[in-house]
Amino acid sequence: MRAVHAELEAGSGASPGRGLAALALVVAVLASAGAGWATAGATEAGAWLRSLFELYVDAQLTMLEASGNRNAAGEAEYALVLSEPLDEAAVHALAEAHVGVRYLRRTPFAGAVVVAMVPGNRSALARLREDSRVRAVVPNRGLWICH
Repeated sequence: MRAVHAELEAGSGASPGRGLAALALVVAVLASAGAGWATAGATEAGAWLRSLFELYVDAQLTMLEASGNRNAAGEAEYALVLSEPLDEAAVHALAEAHVGVRYLRRTPFAGAVVVAMVPGNRSALARLREDSRVRAVVPNRGLWICH
C-alpha cells in the first residue's frame, strides 16, 4: 500500500495519465483483496455445507442401521406373506420343513408371519420363495416415515 500511496503522491503534480494509472493500481489491489475475501467466504460456505451434508448422511445411516432386520439374537428376520392363512401348527410345520428357518410370531396382518434364520442363508430364502404356501418373503425391517 505504501507503493500505491507513493504513486498517488507522485501523480498529483505529474500528467493526468500518471494519476489515472495510480488510481487503476489502487482499484486492482482492492479488487484482488475483495476476490480473496469472496474466495475465503465461498470456502467457508462450502465447508459449512459439507459438514451439514455429513450430518444428514450420518443421521440417515443411523436410521437405516436401526431398521435392520436382525433381532436381539443376531438372526435375520423375514416376514412371510402366506398364500392362504394357516393355523399355528401348519405355520410351525412350514418353518420346520425348511432347514435353518425358525418360526417367531404372527404379525398384526392376516396371512403373514415372522421367521428367523442365520443371516446370509440364501438357500433357505430361495427355498422359502419357491414354497407354494408362501406368496412373498420380505426382510422384516422397521419403516421410518418422515415428512
